Amino acid sequence: MEFKTEGNEKIIYLEGRISTDTVKAVEQEIMKIIEEHPEPVLVFDLERLVYISSAGLRLFLKFAKIYKENLIIRNVPTEIYEIFTVTGFTTMMKIEKKLREISIDGCKLLGRGACGAIYRIDNETIVKVYRDIMPKEKIEEGQALARYAFQRGVPTAIAFDRVRVDGCDGAVYELLDAKSFQEIVRSEPERLEEMTGIYVDFLRELHEITAEKPGDLRDARKVYQKPLDLLKGYLPDDVSDGIRKLLQDMPEDIHIVHGDLHMKNLMYVGGEPMVIDMDTLCVGDFVFEIGRLATFYHLAPEVFPGFESEFYGFPEGTIDYIWNRLLETFTDPVDSRSLDKIMLVGYLNLTRITVHLYRNDPEKLGPSLEHCAKRLADYLPKVDSLVL
Repeated sequence: MEFKTEGNEKIIYLEGRISTDTVKAVEQEIMKIIEEHPEPVLVFDLERLVYISSAGLRLFLKFAKIYKENLIIRNVPTEIYEIFTVTGFTTMMKIEKKLREISIDGCKLLGRGACGAIYRIDNETIVKVYRDIMPKEKIEEGQALARYAFQRGVPTAIAFDRVRVDGCDGAVYELLDAKSFQEIVRSEPERLEEMTGIYVDFLRELHEITAEKPGDLRDARKVYQKPLDLLKGYLPDDVSDGIRKLLQDMPEDIHIVHGDLHMKNLMYVGGEPMVIDMDTLCVGDFVFEIGRLATFYHLAPEVFPGFESEFYGFPEGTIDYIWNRLLETFTDPVDSRSLDKIMLVGYLNLTRITVHLYRNDPEKLGPSLEHCAKRLADYLPKVDSLVL
């Protein structure tokens, strides 16, 4: 029986068979390890376990009563995981199924974002490969948000399998012959007007959907206060306080906000739009949706030269066309205040993205944050409410 410690975890690697004949010896070895190591979290790794009897299940139940939420069972083979599921163990303790390994060698890259990259495995399935810095809890949260959105009527893809890809976590989706809006516009520029029209209509329809009740999803009013903390030392306190008050004074709104719905995150499946990448799902005023898009279609080139070609692969001027269509649809041409509200939210979001991309490049990070701070200070006096 192998054993090691990592941080506050003592990890025991079980293997072979745990049956009536072997369970007593297995328990004695486990108890010896526990007595000699004070780490508060007990982890069983079952990757090499091939069989478990009811006696073995009772052994896990015994340790679950002792360690409660500090017991974790990892890398459970499919056959044994099914036993845990049927017996109800998966509802009583933390049990993580062993993820199958897949290769993306030769697979077409469909898109790349801050959280990971999407590849087409075959005509029917795609896989999202998360960056190795993405914590498992964040991945699981994003998948739970996707399930919630689907239940509320948002056309979104639900992962049907979790996998490992070159040491990284991945999620597999069934998307038959799907292409992202970005891929279509990039490869078929003559369809720009058509796809932008569908895109704009979808944004309007999406925001008509609401959460079931307040508190189900993150509140965008709170999400957009976080960039203010990133601007400490760049943004004067009175400006920071003024923006924070604008956010806090907004009325509660439970309309769905995807929060990252640029064309790389919208798929075209069977002639219909389908949303992916639900990690940023929240609720709030539509200003948070269109403000986020202002970052990707208007503001990003101010701090990321070459953004249009590097992020989208679009010919020069394409994002300007998309942005102008968004403005024509969602702002009042007679009232410039709506655009001011969008810009203020857009620069808050640009702050967050700047920190994410330039966190290891202080020579670019500092000037970019100074730019965001200056623009926020310019727009604040023009805005008395952020409700769009």
